Amino acid sequence: MIKLWKLSRGIKGIWKVQGHEGSVTCLGVASPRSLLSGGSEGNIKVWDVESRKIAKEYEEDFQKIECLKMYSPSTFMSGCSDSKAKLWDIRTARSISSFTDHNGPVTCIELWDDYSFYTGGLDYKIRKWDIRTGGVLNSIRTQEEVRSLAKVRRKLLIGGKSLQVADGDYTYFHSGGISKIKYDEENDLLFTASKDSTIAALKPIF
Repeated sequence: MIKLWKLSRGIKGIWKVQGHEGSVTCLGVASPRSLLSGGSEGNIKVWDVESRKIAKEYEEDFQKIECLKMYSPSTFMSGCSDSKAKLWDIRTARSISSFTDHNGPVTCIELWDDYSFYTGGLDYKIRKWDIRTGGVLNSIRTQEEVRSLAKVRRKLLIGGKSLQVADGDYTYFHSGGISKIKYDEENDLLFTASKDSTIAALKPIF
């Protein structure tokens, strides 16, 4: 089930649709009028928000879609439980490139600059990729499963059992671990979500 909420005047449900055969595992905003969704059955769908109908559907993967990330107005990336990250063309509904160097599900993707991005996975690894060549630029071995990544002040934040800076000693803990990180650059606030049913708003101190 996918639900759309309006927040401008209090939280109010606008519409809901039964979007996937399996559970809905991730969402992404493609544009003000379109929404991406990934499912446990391995499908990715683009929704027209106004009509509530599927605009495009991607069925190349048959493993659980773990994460979605817009790369440009016409392309997006997906992380899958088959250990692959993929770059897709939103216009043609076809994959452009595939990135494979993990040994488990790719759970998160974070863009770094115009030509590189990071992936994190349950294999305790983080990879930095060159989008042009598909090669690995850097590899980081962690002490825990990687659930989320975020670029904050030119530093890479890692969410797993704790929240850590890739090249620093800043650490923050939720009792249930970190499942999602979001950075509000305008207000310089860091938001973390956890399996302990809490959301925290933090002021970065690094």
